[in-house]
Amino acid sequence: MKRWVLLLGLLWALTLPVSAAELPEDYLEGSGVDALEDALPEEAASVLEDYSFLGKTDTDALMARLWDKVKDALSDHFSGAARSAVTVLLIVMLCSLAGAFFPDGKAPGYVTLGGVAAIVSAVITDVTAFIRTGTETLYAMNDFSTILLPCLAGVTAAGGAVTSAAAKYAAAMLFMNIMLTVCTRVIVPLVYVYLACIIAHAAFESSAFSAMAGLVKWLCMTALTVLVVAFTAYLSISGLITSSGDVVSTRFAKAAISTALPVVGKMVSDAAATVVAGVGVLRSTIGVFGMIVVVCLVVSPFLSMGLRYLLFKAAAAGAAIFPDRRFSGLIDGIGTAFGILVAMTGTGACMLLIAVISFVRAVSG
Repeated sequence: MKRWVLLLGLLWALTLPVSAAELPEDYLEGSGVDALEDALPEEAASVLEDYSFLGKTDTDALMARLWDKVKDALSDHFSGAARSAVTVLLIVMLCSLAGAFFPDGKAPGYVTLGGVAAIVSAVITDVTAFIRTGTETLYAMNDFSTILLPCLAGVTAAGGAVTSAAAKYAAAMLFMNIMLTVCTRVIVPLVYVYLACIIAHAAFESSAFSAMAGLVKWLCMTALTVLVVAFTAYLSISGLITSSGDVVSTRFAKAAISTALPVVGKMVSDAAATVVAGVGVLRSTIGVFGMIVVVCLVVSPFLSMGLRYLLFKAAAAGAAIFPDRRFSGLIDGIGTAFGILVAMTGTGACMLLIAVISFVRAVSG
């Protein structure tokens, strides 16, 4: 009798209505995507206007808008960069032509000093503005990372990689803060020191200032390189250690559930795998969203400073045909200063992109 009652009870249970969650829709509310959308910078708003975290975005249209943004930034900044490079080259030409009015065909020292002062006054506004722009871009990326990285860490942990998510989040935030501190308190002041050294070398033709400029440049580039290498190495090592622990614990939990509940346990284990897969889709779309925002943040300052770096290097090569090589050295040094600013901005973007990719690629067994 008891068996029949139990059987009837099981049959009645099978007739109860059930509901299924469509992943990853049920995770959108608690995943933090609302905060991400609220924190969307103005630079990326037009590109991500119809982005869907459920993977329903028109990828071709998205890439087309991103490419249009790159082309617009290129066209907007090329004329300004070319104008600055041509201006300094014209100053060098005028100073060299001034030598024709002197008996020995060589302009006196005060003409060179005047040319150096003219070049500095023509570009100092640009250099100062782009130092400020580079710093503001780093702060913008750091502010966005405080929203993006916790969101990615939470979704990664929901997918089973609890330990690695926490380790990667801690490492990313630590190194982002270190990067911001190093760039704003070390690299930016060193750029000013570098500019002072190359200006003094051009004005007084002192080898000591030239050597000091070379040392400052080496310090800047080495600091940025070490920062990226250390961050990548730390993230890789911590990821390898914690990911293996996540895989072991996840497999142990699945095995324990399946063993304790031979039939139902297998169903629960399979359902958990489905949940993890759905969270993985959401994590990937959040990661793509974050990477596009980073690209939109850096594309304008990166192209504007990069164009000035290239065009000033070209102007320095053009100035080298004139007798006084101090002008070409000064222009080349100014181009190098723009290059350091490009490297500084690129370092911040590179570190944030590496952090995002490490979260997107996080897996658990």
